[in-house]
Amino acid sequence: MKPIVTIFSILIFQFSFCQDIKILDFNTNQPIENVAVALDEECIGYSDSNGNFKIKKSLEYNSLRFSHLSYEILVIEKQRFTEPIIYLISKSETLDEVEIEAKKKYNLRRAIFGGLKASAGSNFNWNTKVVTFIPFEEEGKITTLTYQLVDMLGVKGLKYLKFKANLYAIDTLTRLPKQKLIEEDILTSNKNGDRIYSLDISKYNIQMPKEGVFVSFIILDYDEYDMKNVMSKGGLMCATPAIKTRTRKNKEKRFSLKYTEKGHDPELINKWIKNDDDFYVMGLELEQDK
Repeated sequence: MKPIVTIFSILIFQFSFCQDIKILDFNTNQPIENVAVALDEECIGYSDSNGNFKIKKSLEYNSLRFSHLSYEILVIEKQRFTEPIIYLISKSETLDEVEIEAKKKYNLRRAIFGGLKASAGSNFNWNTKVVTFIPFEEEGKITTLTYQLVDMLGVKGLKYLKFKANLYAIDTLTRLPKQKLIEEDILTSNKNGDRIYSLDISKYNIQMPKEGVFVSFIILDYDEYDMKNVMSKGGLMCATPAIKTRTRKNKEKRFSLKYTEKGHDPELINKWIKNDDDFYVMGLELEQDK
């Protein structure tokens, strides 16, 4: 009997050091088989016929990636991975939702087949900073910063959450943010849920720089939000404010950058990363000099 007891003990030891995951269809709640699970882009296996998968708790990684031919890809950062159930959205369902919404707001069919990208939104991890470059067009005092905050993936209330704002000068050599134009970041929130949130900064008497300027959108620390995570149509996400994105046109002067403090690629840590395809929809208003 000793060998049996030994094998049983080993099995208990192994399972206690594994994290169970169940992968389900968001709409049908049915298990999904053959979902590829990757740690930092390296595939480590596939879900079984019951949608189950085990991950060793001892493995080091920064993000989990779930992919399947029939479903939208889902990437979850390790610190946000707290629930054992993962929901994936089928690609056909996503298209249906987009087309329905398009009939209300846009001619999306034309956008899709014309090769254009539909407007979307971006949600960020805690302690993330993004900026959008606003080119110089005319002289004047910057009176207002504007942000198009949005709810996304079926989660309501994100656009009401607090964030910090500021302006940065541009380094004309590197095209990266230089010094802050307001000494302390401004803590604010879109309390009324306005479609375009306006923040009055006229008291700082900042003139529009001839080189252009960066408007910043800063997510607070983890402890500064009452709710930490929320389940969305795309899976678990940070309960942090989200901002609208738009596709950059050819020769578009506006562009956006994201400051990354953590990530699986050491080359990208603590660096400003440019978003080549989209920009975050924020801007400013001027009071023209008389």
